[in-house]
Amino acid sequence: MNDKPAQKQFRLYCELEATSTKEWLVKNLLGKGEASAFYGAPGSGKSALVEDMGLHIAGGLPWHGRDVMQGAVCYVALERRLLVERRAIAFRERHQIPDLPFAIIGSVLDFRAPQTADAIDAIVKLVKNATTQEVVLIIIDTISRALAGGDENSSKDM
Repeated sequence: MNDKPAQKQFRLYCELEATSTKEWLVKNLLGKGEASAFYGAPGSGKSALVEDMGLHIAGGLPWHGRDVMQGAVCYVALERRLLVERRAIAFRERHQIPDLPFAIIGSVLDFRAPQTADAIDAIVKLVKNATTQEVVLIIIDTISRALAGGDENSSKDM
């Protein structure tokens, strides 16, 4: 017999706070605890843009004039990991910041497989311990590689 109380799966109207606020990782662009997708034509700079945003969040530096919430960032580089590393090195040299809570994860992962969530969770915990900071952003680049042959236009695979 399970003695644990059932976790409440709903919130009643009367339990709502008087006001509701939103926390931003990047002010008015990327909300904390939300999923977002950046998309565009191949070669349009999506990966460079998102990595730059992640590095700014890790460093607590404003990004394109927008305040950020500082925290650790995990960048899952499913392709071109060495390019991701070179961009991070260039950022370090440009900004003269010797250390940031920014981790590059480079491996083959199939995000359609349930065990992948456990693997990412374990890595996030390791990054948190290594950086002593909460992981506030996980970047998965690219979605087509994350689906490992799945169809990004299919709601089932997504």
